[in-house]
Amino acid sequence: MECNSPVCDKKFTFFERRHHCRRCGNIFCAEHSTHAIPLDQHARFHPQGSKNRACDSCFNDYRAWEVARVSRSNSSTSRDGAGAQQPPTPTVGVPSKGLGPGGIVGSLAQSLPRDWSWSTF
Repeated sequence: MECNSPVCDKKFTFFERRHHCRRCGNIFCAEHSTHAIPLDQHARFHPQGSKNRACDSCFNDYRAWEVARVSRSNSSTSRDGAGAQQPPTPTVGVPSKGLGPGGIVGSLAQSLPRDWSWSTF
Protein backbone atom coordinates (compact mmCIF):
# COMPACT_ATOMS: atom_id res chain seq x y z
CA MET A 1 0.00 0.00 0.00
CA GLU A 2 1.29 3.48 -0.83
CA CYS A 3 0.32 7.15 -0.53
CA ASN A 4 -2.64 8.16 -2.73
CA SER A 5 -1.06 11.50 -3.64
CA PRO A 6 -0.25 11.58 -7.37
CA VAL A 7 3.18 13.10 -6.65
CA CYS A 8 4.21 10.61 -3.96
CA ASP A 9 5.23 6.97 -4.06
CA LYS A 10 5.97 6.33 -0.36
CA LYS A 11 5.15 2.84 0.81
CA PHE A 12 3.64 2.48 4.26
CA THR A 13 5.71 0.58 6.80
CA PHE A 14 5.95 0.26 10.53
CA PHE A 15 7.77 3.63 10.61
CA GLU A 16 5.98 5.36 7.70
CA ARG A 17 2.42 5.61 8.99
CA ARG A 18 -0.67 6.05 6.87
CA HIS A 19 -3.26 8.77 7.51
CA HIS A 20 -6.84 9.03 6.26
CA CYS A 21 -8.16 12.29 4.90
CA ARG A 22 -11.38 12.87 6.85
CA ARG A 23 -13.10 14.41 3.83
CA CYS A 24 -12.34 12.09 0.89
CA GLY A 25 -11.30 9.01 2.89
CA ASN A 26 -8.16 8.32 0.86
CA ILE A 27 -4.91 7.27 2.53
CA PHE A 28 -1.86 9.55 2.56
CA CYS A 29 1.58 9.82 4.12
CA ALA A 30 2.10 12.44 6.83
CA GLU A 31 3.67 14.85 4.32
CA HIS A 32 0.53 14.94 2.14
CA SER A 33 -2.05 15.14 4.93
CA THR A 34 -0.76 18.01 7.04
CA HIS A 35 -3.81 20.28 6.79
CA ALA A 36 -6.75 20.71 9.15
CA ILE A 37 -10.11 21.87 7.80
CA PRO A 38 -13.45 22.45 9.57
CA LEU A 39 -15.94 19.70 8.72
CA ASP A 40 -19.42 18.87 9.96
CA GLN A 41 -20.54 15.34 10.92
CA HIS A 42 -21.16 14.51 7.22
CA ALA A 43 -17.61 15.52 6.15
CA ARG A 44 -18.84 18.72 4.49
CA PHE A 45 -17.09 22.06 4.88
CA HIS A 46 -18.59 24.06 7.74
CA PRO A 47 -17.21 27.29 9.27
CA GLN A 48 -17.98 26.13 12.83
CA GLY A 49 -17.13 22.46 12.20
CA SER A 50 -14.42 20.61 14.08
CA LYS A 51 -10.91 20.68 12.61
CA ASN A 52 -10.04 17.42 10.84
CA ARG A 53 -7.02 16.03 8.98
CA ALA A 54 -7.17 16.67 5.24
CA CYS A 55 -5.10 15.89 2.17
CA ASP A 56 -3.63 18.53 -0.13
CA SER A 57 -6.46 18.17 -2.67
CA CYS A 58 -9.26 18.56 -0.11
CA PHE A 59 -7.43 21.50 1.45
CA ASN A 60 -7.32 23.21 -1.95
CA ASP A 61 -11.06 22.54 -2.35
CA TYR A 62 -11.62 24.04 1.11
CA ARG A 63 -9.67 27.20 0.25
CA ALA A 64 -11.74 27.68 -2.92
CA TRP A 65 -14.96 27.08 -0.93
CA GLU A 66 -13.89 29.58 1.74
CA VAL A 67 -13.09 32.27 -0.86
CA ALA A 68 -16.50 31.76 -2.48
CA ARG A 69 -18.24 31.82 0.92
CA VAL A 70 -16.55 35.03 1.99
CA SER A 71 -17.27 36.57 -1.40
CA ARG A 72 -20.98 35.71 -1.09
CA SER A 73 -21.01 37.09 2.44
CA ASN A 74 -19.36 40.34 1.35
CA SER A 75 -21.69 40.79 -1.61
CA SER A 76 -24.79 40.38 0.55
CA THR A 77 -23.38 42.86 3.07
CA SER A 78 -22.64 45.43 0.37
CA ARG A 79 -26.06 44.89 -1.21
CA ASP A 80 -27.82 45.47 2.13
CA GLY A 81 -25.72 48.53 2.88
CA ALA A 82 -22.12 48.60 3.99
CA GLY A 83 -21.69 48.30 7.71
CA ALA A 84 -25.39 47.74 8.33
CA GLN A 85 -26.06 47.02 11.97
CA GLN A 86 -28.62 44.74 13.54
CA PRO A 87 -31.90 46.52 14.29
CA PRO A 88 -32.52 47.15 17.97
CA THR A 89 -34.61 44.59 19.81
CA PRO A 90 -38.19 45.85 20.09
CA THR A 91 -39.33 46.60 23.63
CA VAL A 92 -43.07 46.95 22.99
CA GLY A 93 -45.03 45.23 25.73
CA VAL A 94 -42.01 44.75 28.00
CA PRO A 95 -42.73 46.12 31.46
CA SER A 96 -40.23 48.72 32.62
CA LYS A 97 -40.96 48.27 36.34
CA GLY A 98 -38.09 46.60 38.16
CA LEU A 99 -35.51 47.46 35.52
CA GLY A 100 -32.22 48.72 36.79
CA PRO A 101 -29.73 50.97 35.06
CA GLY A 102 -29.39 50.06 31.40
CA GLY A 103 -32.71 48.20 31.38
CA ILE A 104 -31.44 45.09 33.19
CA VAL A 105 -33.80 43.20 35.45
CA GLY A 106 -32.59 43.46 39.02
CA SER A 107 -34.22 40.30 40.32
CA LEU A 108 -36.15 37.38 38.91
CA ALA A 109 -38.64 37.64 41.78
CA GLN A 110 -39.61 41.13 40.64
CA SER A 111 -40.73 39.81 37.26
CA LEU A 112 -43.03 37.06 38.61
CA PRO A 113 -46.60 37.45 39.92
CA ARG A 114 -47.09 37.61 43.70
CA ASP A 115 -49.08 34.39 43.81
CA TRP A 116 -46.38 32.39 42.01
CA SER A 117 -45.84 28.93 43.53
CA TRP A 118 -42.14 28.11 44.16
CA SER A 119 -42.69 24.37 44.05
CA THR A 120 -39.61 22.15 43.78
CA PHE A 121 -41.32 19.55 41.60
